[in-house]
Amino acid sequence: MTQMPVNSPSLPGIRQPLLEGTSASRPYYLFLQWVATNLSSLSATVDDLSAQQGGISISPDANVTGQNSIKTRGALSEGIVQVLLQGDVSVAGNTQYYGSDQTGNKGWYAVSSAMAGSSNISLSTAADGVTTFDLTDVADSGAGSLRAITRDSKGRITGTRSATITGTAGRVTVANGDASAGLPTLDLATVADAGGGALLRFVRDVWGRISGTSAATTTDLTEGSNLYFTTARVLATVLAGLSTATRAVITAADTVLSALGKLQAQITGNAAIPAGYIDGLKMVWNSATSISVTSGAAYIQSLGYAINSPSTLTLSGLSLAPSTWYHLYGYVNAGTPSIELVTTAPAAPYSGTARSKTSDTSRRYIGSVLTDASGNLYNFLHNATSGFVSHLVTTDATPFRIVSNAQASGSHNVSTAGVSPLTARQIYVRLVNLISSPVGDILFVSNPDYTPTVSASAYIISIGNNINEHYVFHPVSTSQFINYFLPGTATTGGVYMDVFGYSYER
Repeated sequence: MTQMPVNSPSLPGIRQPLLEGTSASRPYYLFLQWVATNLSSLSATVDDLSAQQGGISISPDANVTGQNSIKTRGALSEGIVQVLLQGDVSVAGNTQYYGSDQTGNKGWYAVSSAMAGSSNISLSTAADGVTTFDLTDVADSGAGSLRAITRDSKGRITGTRSATITGTAGRVTVANGDASAGLPTLDLATVADAGGGALLRFVRDVWGRISGTSAATTTDLTEGSNLYFTTARVLATVLAGLSTATRAVITAADTVLSALGKLQAQITGNAAIPAGYIDGLKMVWNSATSISVTSGAAYIQSLGYAINSPSTLTLSGLSLAPSTWYHLYGYVNAGTPSIELVTTAPAAPYSGTARSKTSDTSRRYIGSVLTDASGNLYNFLHNATSGFVSHLVTTDATPFRIVSNAQASGSHNVSTAGVSPLTARQIYVRLVNLISSPVGDILFVSNPDYTPTVSASAYIISIGNNINEHYVFHPVSTSQFINYFLPGTATTGGVYMDVFGYSYER
């Protein structure tokens, strides 16, 4: 047997595995490769091989067999055994692998054949056998929502969360903030007009934003065509066009210029008018429920000047209390002369005989009227010049008959308050002395403001027996009384007093 070359590989040890994975182990691969290359130049026997293995004896019928993916060709007894991979080729592609196909056939196959694409990954193999991978194209559904993502250092998405855009209530509104139905839109929130506010001055930065505010006054505003009413300017205004021809009550429709003209006319006109001045303003009975005051003028205490009433003023449809004195007053209502009829009595005179309404100096007293037991106004006739009021009614009945068939002796005070107002200074009275027994009794009538002596000379009027009528203007006391005196008690006949009217002060 010819010895093997020194640089030939030795036969792998008995414990050396033939395969590593699906390929021959490296010792066997190198040995078999060397054998396949040099076997034709070798001449050896089994004994010679045994000698190469340290004298180990190999049986003459020994042979080489392959397992799994290794196959052999020939026999040791013939001198040549070829060891090969099943399905091996002389040159394998650079993108091939050794393995089995789906039916179990072993050999070299393209790497791409062992891979399968999916709905997300597509594969393509070029002519040179190189396989490339790519993500499958996905159609745009047009739906989705806004998300925030987190990436690692390699750019891979490692987390997501909702990224909905929201606005601040009352400041910014957001539509479709999660982008699920289109692009988000932002706008300023509508602010309701709360009214009010204040004049402010402000400072803006280079972007036009307000960066500061402070209280403002008209001093901060440039004066335009509308001029400021400064104190100096008002005080220096010339009253061009002032007219003092109109002497009337100032109204809300007057300008400052016309109002000053009216005031000056009133001042000039009232300079010689006393505080108690009154002219005209005659009371007129219209019906049981209506009364008028004719035109005239009167000084009003609270105004400090006289008002002029150019036409008759009337109150109608009156509903009055029975047997009550009502008092008529003139006043100014929103610049217009007016009258009122009330039960509030006039106050004491403020100038001469002039009176105002009690606790209200804006009302000037004009006169008083009386109602009957049914609340109707008694008919009367007023003489505005003399201040005399005549009762145009039956005077020998209540309340106008103030004394009826009096017979008692002595001094007697008789009230006239039922037929004359508190402003009356005298009454027009009919005195009747029908006493016939005892003969010689005389009626004496006096003013109770003083205490008369019991003598005929101490009384104002004396009337003898059986004097049917005696008409006199007789003064009344400040408390509206008159006094009569009978020297003795009458046994036949009596004394009567009937009031026809009164004179009063206003």
